[in-house]
Amino acid sequence: MRNYYTNLALQCSKFSLLIVGLFEMSAVKGLRTAMAKMHKEGVSGADIARTLRIPKFTVYDNLVYLKVQGLLNTTQGH
Repeated sequence: MRNYYTNLALQCSKFSLLIVGLFEMSAVKGLRTAMAKMHKEGVSGADIARTLRIPKFTVYDNLVYLKVQGLLNTTQGH
């Protein structure tokens, strides 16, 4: 019986980590969307970082990622 509860606890913890991971992924997508929109409007990377309260290198890394993936129009913005 003890193994049953141990296995059940492990399954619940895996499920809760999965749910947390999904929320974190949606938060990342939301930040990337915000970064892309702000960049398209001509906002500098430093101002994007300040507005979203995230490090500048995170903004620049994500803008490069979006450009490489073809998700960011490189003809507008900086």
